[in-house]
Amino acid sequence: MAIALDKNPLQRAASEGVAAAKAIVGLRRSSYYPQIDATGGYSRWERHIFLPEGVTRPGMSSTVGPTEDWTASLNLRYSLYDSGKRRAELMSALFRQQASEQTAREIRQDIIQNVHRAYYGYLAAQDANQIAKQNLRKAENHLEIAQKRRSAGQIPQAEVLRVKVDVSEANLSLVRTQKMIRIAQGQLNRSMGLPAEIPVSINDQHPAFQEPTKKRLYSALQKAVYLRPELKAALNRISAAKSNIKAAKSEYGPDVSARASYGRQDDGFFPNDDSWMVGIFVELPLFDGFARDNNVRHAKAQLSEQEALLQNLILEVKQQVWNDFAKLKEAYQALEATKTIVEEAQEGMRLTQERYQVGQSTTNDLLDARTALVRAEGNRAQAGWDYYTALSDFHRAVGTFNFDL
Repeated sequence: MAIALDKNPLQRAASEGVAAAKAIVGLRRSSYYPQIDATGGYSRWERHIFLPEGVTRPGMSSTVGPTEDWTASLNLRYSLYDSGKRRAELMSALFRQQASEQTAREIRQDIIQNVHRAYYGYLAAQDANQIAKQNLRKAENHLEIAQKRRSAGQIPQAEVLRVKVDVSEANLSLVRTQKMIRIAQGQLNRSMGLPAEIPVSINDQHPAFQEPTKKRLYSALQKAVYLRPELKAALNRISAAKSNIKAAKSEYGPDVSARASYGRQDDGFFPNDDSWMVGIFVELPLFDGFARDNNVRHAKAQLSEQEALLQNLILEVKQQVWNDFAKLKEAYQALEATKTIVEEAQEGMRLTQERYQVGQSTTNDLLDARTALVRAEGNRAQAGWDYYTALSDFHRAVGTFNFDL
């Protein structure tokens, strides 16, 4: 599991999403610091001037220039009061960062769930392979019995050929299960972010089978609402939307800032004449074409949207828990049902084989009994892995994922 969380590209993408959200928080914090910039420039200009009558005299030029203008200055601006805009924007960024972290947790759980599914698929393929090997050994054993009975003149050659065909089919099933193992190994590696060809070594210890109860279901429905990272992310997005409303409303208030600048200005390089300014400025927007009104309405609509999405998400989460519990219940009941079927099939196989050895049952009886046993054992093994897969899905739905396989 540690390999998957380290190598899977989706995990890295989630981490970068969180890093981007943190950068936005840093961007919002920057507005609390003074803004300092340096400017410099050069221009050559000429300007026509209009002088009052009587001021001019013959030969006096009506233009200023052409002249050169060299400037260099250092400017400072610091916001003293902004009607709460900076704080609202910072809080919105912080809530969105928390939402990104919860989304990363959601991706992390999805990765783990995919590893669980691929892991149980790999073990199911191995089980199918073991059953196919056992079936092949039984088929070869039955072929030996059939050949002995043929040598004793108890059965015709046609029945021996039928058993040989059955051995070939058992061998073909073994080949197919080996293919299933290779495919399952590739899927397991892919879920961990590894190339398909890398060999894997797995731990095959599993929790005991437990019957799902209604008490467990209702407890899970309550836990899911508080534990699922998707719901926590939605709550953070709602908080961010509320902060956006405050930021939008702050546009109606004044903006008070302190400004200062110092520089040099002259008609030659390097400029020598001092130029400076210090002051406090108040900006209050009077009319902006209803931009602020629309901005507030937009922020309120986004809040209502997020609240509606949260309500829908709660319903989806509860339905997912309900559905996954039903699948877990079905898997457990199927598992219990296969126990009796396997026991009966094993006993039927034993009795049929004993009767076949003494000539009291036919080759068809023997093949039918072994087919029934192989089917029962396969269903039993698959039911076990279906239970573990359903249990993994149920933990993912509740948000109580067990990170250990």
